[in-house]
Amino acid sequence: MNERIIPKDCDLIVHGAYLVTVDPGRRIFADGAMAVRQGWIVDIGPSALIRSLWTSKRSIDARGALVHPGFVECHIHLSIHAGRNAINEPVTWQSQQEFYSGLWNSVEDRDEYVGSRLACLELALHGATTFMECGTVLEPDAAARAARAVGIRAILGDPFVWDEGGFGGRGDSSPPIHRAPANARRAHSILGRQLGRNADSSALVRGHVAIIGMGTCSASLTLDAKALAKQHSVV
Repeated sequence: MNERIIPKDCDLIVHGAYLVTVDPGRRIFADGAMAVRQGWIVDIGPSALIRSLWTSKRSIDARGALVHPGFVECHIHLSIHAGRNAINEPVTWQSQQEFYSGLWNSVEDRDEYVGSRLACLELALHGATTFMECGTVLEPDAAARAARAVGIRAILGDPFVWDEGGFGGRGDSSPPIHRAPANARRAHSILGRQLGRNADSSALVRGHVAIIGMGTCSASLTLDAKALAKQHSVV
């Protein structure tokens, strides 16, 4: 006699999907489903099977739509999205330098939160579920709050880690960023601060080691950053 299977509870079932798993077997379910509990996907498979094994008060009929793992945005300047249409045409290297220096000398934490939240919403809308910020948010906590509000995974770097000049590197004539002067003392004092977010391995917001680059960092700062990233097993 077959034992009756009692369905387990979950928070959400998405069914009727063209489900692309990208798992080691590269399985694809033309009529697939997934069960989600406490923010984690706990089961995937054919719709009929998943709906027999799981029960949920909330369900979504994908109606044949493609369901796949989220994209990862590996390089984004998160907080400038709210001001992206303000740069003058025609775009030249000098005009970009002046625009970005002026932007970061003007923004407050609340501006960075709004820009970051807009960017997070657009990422989620287009299928990205994780992003890595380049280290150009002056207040990383503002970006962290925005990511949590939207529910997207964030990997944040320290703000403007550089020690040899502005956007053009040594000898750059663009206006300095007042909250992020390019000097070794400041760079080394903030390098690695975002790694404290990694104490919780399941945290939505985590940290990596970021330097600005573009000829703005000395060899010693670059090597120190690389050593720190290796020590903490992060990018």
